[in-house]
Amino acid sequence: MKHQVLLLAAFSTVLYSTTQAKTITALSCSEKDVQAAIHSASNGDTVKVPPGSCTWTSTVTISNSQQITLAGTDSTTITFNGGYLDVTAGMVSNTFITGFIFNGSYTNGDSPIAIHTFMSPPSLTFRFHHNLLNGGNPSGPATFINTDGNGPGLIDHNTFSCSHGADEMVHVDGNGAVSDSGWTNAVVPGGADMTFLEDNVFIESSAVIGSAFQSYYGARTVARHNTFTNAQIDQHGGGGIGARWWEFYNNNSTDGVGYCIRAGSGVIFANTNVSAARMVQETGVYPADYQVGRGQNETLNPAYVWSNVNMELLLNTNSGCANGEANMIQLNCDVYQADSGSVLPGTCAINQSFWRTDEKTLYKCTSTNKWTTYYKPYCYPHPLVTGSNCTAFTDISNQVRIDKQIQIYPNPASNNLIIINSDAVFQIQDVLILNLTGSIVWWKNNFCSNCKDLTIDVSNLSNGIYFVQLKNPQGETVTKKMAVIHN
Repeated sequence: MKHQVLLLAAFSTVLYSTTQAKTITALSCSEKDVQAAIHSASNGDTVKVPPGSCTWTSTVTISNSQQITLAGTDSTTITFNGGYLDVTAGMVSNTFITGFIFNGSYTNGDSPIAIHTFMSPPSLTFRFHHNLLNGGNPSGPATFINTDGNGPGLIDHNTFSCSHGADEMVHVDGNGAVSDSGWTNAVVPGGADMTFLEDNVFIESSAVIGSAFQSYYGARTVARHNTFTNAQIDQHGGGGIGARWWEFYNNNSTDGVGYCIRAGSGVIFANTNVSAARMVQETGVYPADYQVGRGQNETLNPAYVWSNVNMELLLNTNSGCANGEANMIQLNCDVYQADSGSVLPGTCAINQSFWRTDEKTLYKCTSTNKWTTYYKPYCYPHPLVTGSNCTAFTDISNQVRIDKQIQIYPNPASNNLIIINSDAVFQIQDVLILNLTGSIVWWKNNFCSNCKDLTIDVSNLSNGIYFVQLKNPQGETVTKKMAVIHN
């Protein structure tokens, strides 16, 4: 299998490196032997950790220059006793962690597994999947995983089990407690650049309700097709920098535990047996900082709720969530309950919404009697699970058409490079230029989603061969090869 250092659309496959990916087997599951195997690996390699039980008292690190698959055997057991697994996602290859039994958890916001990502420019999506995590006997509420950086990630097909009570199994920490950049950057509803929690099982066996995950500090989180037992979803606010965006759908609660929404905006739909979506604001005067129903730069950006089974929408309640101030979350202003059907109504008022069941698309009323497409769920299962591309490229003829309609000239270029996006057929969100080693030498996000022609100054690039990568909100890419030659 050739090592491909950039995720490309199926029709535009470019190999930046022809290095054969290797499989390296660690001598044992000890942190020393696992770290030695990681140090000997290159991007795209797999490090296999043999069966056995090992206790880690020090840190095992996967850096962003070692973007690998770390694979247990499903009977590889790691017990954390002061040790850590510290992972940094990279820009060249995806990073995968799979096949482990992880025992032990930490408290007070600490966790034995840390995954660091980047938003600007975005790192490639990490995947943490098919692992079993047991909380052990911590002194306080347990946490297994912290993610940070607001780059894309996928946590799927894992089983999390805790028993202390009020456990917080996964923390999605956005850009950290001192940065509000998660609130100043745009969010694409239904986009790829989020943390996805998908097809997991979360079990809190204590009598005290736990949290399957908690999101903070401008985080963007998607939870779908998960099963919760005595575990809620918690989107933090309460005076600090709150969670920014959330999409919760097709989840099931075995015992009716609800959601606690304290910040940000998003969509909640098609969940089953989740007793209530409780939305509260704990402090401040309306509209409070980061409160529910706020979006980029804290402007009004309503949340939408629809088509849930056995779920109430409860606003400003003190029951089952944080203590909320009265009248802070306003129905039909900060949050709407969407109607649904196969035909759009003929009339609408601004910010009303409608879920078209035949298209699986949420429309939003952007001016009187004008419906505009607002949200379509990201493809499920996630492309890292299926190995295929998402929405726009499901038809091979469409792939070829889009590739032909996006052109670059002059090629070779010396000063300005012009990208022709005929009829704005491909919605451009990010533009990156990479050299032959896969390193990013130029990048710009939120470039010009509906532009037909884009101009990029390449006068500062050295003579050589480069790849221009265009990325849409669904995470798909079109890549063009170019040369830079200065006379």
